[in-house]
Amino acid sequence: MNPQKLNNIINKLKNKYDLILIDTSSENLLDYTKEILKNSDYGIFISGANLLEIKKSQKLLDIYTNEWDIYNKKIKIIINKWTKESIDDEVLKQIFKNYDILGKIKLSDYYDLAINKNNLKRKEIQKDLNKIKNKIVRRKIIKIN
Repeated sequence: MNPQKLNNIINKLKNKYDLILIDTSSENLLDYTKEILKNSDYGIFISGANLLEIKKSQKLLDIYTNEWDIYNKKIKIIINKWTKESIDDEVLKQIFKNYDILGKIKLSDYYDLAINKNNLKRKEIQKDLNKIKNKIVRRKIIKIN
């Protein structure tokens, strides 16, 4: 999509709505992401709280601020899938010191165990999840007229 057409769409939406949420790709080669960030009041950037996600976030934020000239105060950070095993809050604050951190979204220990393939409790949790899945599959839908 060309930048002018995108800007026209966003401006029409701004005239109609107080809040506009646009989910963009983390792919930095897409020009529309750059245009959206440049024309927004601020962007909410979601990062995981593990080393791999943080490194990926740092690279992307570097592109946004240094290559695309997006003012770092326009970017707000939310830490996603935070657990007690995640990187310490003080370390996260230091890593993202040039940005406002809005908060963190905690990941339930139960579901963290379910998705962690190396965990010993995975089989036990998987059984529980299968029971839930089977209840959903077996449930009969009653049509009401």
